[in-house]
Amino acid sequence: MIGINIILSGYKSSKYNEYEKIAISIIEHPDKTSGIVLPGTNPFFVFSENKNLIFSNRGKGRAMRFKEMRPVYLEEKLIGYFHAGDIGFADNRTNRIFLVSIIFLSLFSILLSLVIGYFSARFSANRLSVPIELLRKDLHIIRSLTIVEKRKLNITELDSISSDISETSKILKSQEDYKQQWLKDLSHDLRTPLAGLKSQLEAISDGVLAPSKERLDRMMVEVERLENLALSTTELVEIEAHKTIKKSLIDSNSFIKKLISPYEIEINKKAIELSENIKVESLSGDEDLLLRGLGNIVSNAVKYAGENEKIGIKLYCEESNSIVEISNTGSNISDEQKDLIFTRLYRGDSARAEQGSGLGLSITREIINLHGGEVTVQSSSNEVIFKVTLPK
Repeated sequence: MIGINIILSGYKSSKYNEYEKIAISIIEHPDKTSGIVLPGTNPFFVFSENKNLIFSNRGKGRAMRFKEMRPVYLEEKLIGYFHAGDIGFADNRTNRIFLVSIIFLSLFSILLSLVIGYFSARFSANRLSVPIELLRKDLHIIRSLTIVEKRKLNITELDSISSDISETSKILKSQEDYKQQWLKDLSHDLRTPLAGLKSQLEAISDGVLAPSKERLDRMMVEVERLENLALSTTELVEIEAHKTIKKSLIDSNSFIKKLISPYEIEINKKAIELSENIKVESLSGDEDLLLRGLGNIVSNAVKYAGENEKIGIKLYCEESNSIVEISNTGSNISDEQKDLIFTRLYRGDSARAEQGSGLGLSITREIINLHGGEVTVQSSSNEVIFKVTLPK
């Protein structure tokens, strides 16, 4: 439509220019008008500068209003006026045919575009509806915590969505399996000592066993272990529920003193050689949570280091991270155990004889994860090193 308007405007302007040239010729030579050929059949009037009629192809015609006259200039000087009526593009037969052809072509193009658009939309809808329905079914499937395999849908965006759904289903299934296993392990760790306590109490109540101090002390140890397990489980749940932590700058020397303080008596009792190597003035984090998390590592180091063994604590920078290394001699961790010691309720062979909940290192890992850091373990034949990486 814009193109047609441009054509019509250009045609009208061109015709008025032709009439203007003829008007100039008539005004300059009013006596030579007999052989003039007009470019159209429109009424044509030419007036002098004083608006006196010089030429007309319609006789005197009607009285002409000034606003219907077009000025005629020659070398920027007004020399007269002319009137050529309303010039229409369709006044010419050839132009009418052209205009009708353009209109029919435009209508045909619009109709063809609608048809093509309709079938394209149907094709696209059919092409998308099937894979989208499959993805919808996959979303319903993962509600049941079932692993969904990645689909090949031949549409890049939908393939990416399918891949994300598959990965999400695997993560959810893994978490559910882990939760179920944790509940089983927790149930086992609770059921076994409770069953033992119950049988002993029943035997004492029936008079089968005497309530000796030694027996009651052993029962108290089991009660304390159950209490520690319950407290540790509650603590782990609370830490996992943390969304944010209150970070601050922590003085390194003060932090290490607070970290070691609860274990000084046991360190002195076992004549353990403690070494400290602090190379940074401060680290960033939630001090209370870090003391709890790193305290579990120090506690294990003290527990599994033999008499006259060594415990080392290093604090230094590595790239843009603060590193805390806690090492102890007198024990080692097998390669198989390295992947398991941070698992909830896991207790290694050497730990089964010790009192503990099996949740200490799980709590440590969750605390370090909250800080955006990482905790790893290395072990040789007679030394264990825990490396904690904390972003500054």
